Amino acid sequence: MTDTVGYWPFVVYAFGVLVLVATMLLLSWILGQRRANDATNMPFESGVVPVGTSQVQMSVEFYLVAILFVIFDLETVFILAWAVAFFELGWFGFVAVSLFILILVVALIYELSTGALNWGNKKRAPAKPHERPAPDLREAM
Repeated sequence: MTDTVGYWPFVVYAFGVLVLVATMLLLSWILGQRRANDATNMPFESGVVPVGTSQVQMSVEFYLVAILFVIFDLETVFILAWAVAFFELGWFGFVAVSLFILILVVALIYELSTGALNWGNKKRAPAKPHERPAPDLREAM
């Protein structure tokens, strides 16, 4: 016997899945409706007719909070993994996690000092007096 004997069930299964997917796509294409009307081009939102555009501008702070959440969530996973293996790791693990937490605290202090977590009104720096506005190209014509 060869080593490929164990792969035949997987090959048959994968072939069956591909045939099933192709059959469902073909049947939906053959039996599907081909009517075009105004409702066809509208997104379906639980039967509610959309008002306005779907291009809502989100504030950058939301993305920043999402990224910070993912980062601190991963850090929590590392700390929980250390807590599970606390007795096996001993002092070396304790020192390593203490250093890790110290780095987290320094990063949090840096984020607070740069205003990354401040959602208040942002003050823009005034334009420098020596900067001139761009020339109007219509005047040159």
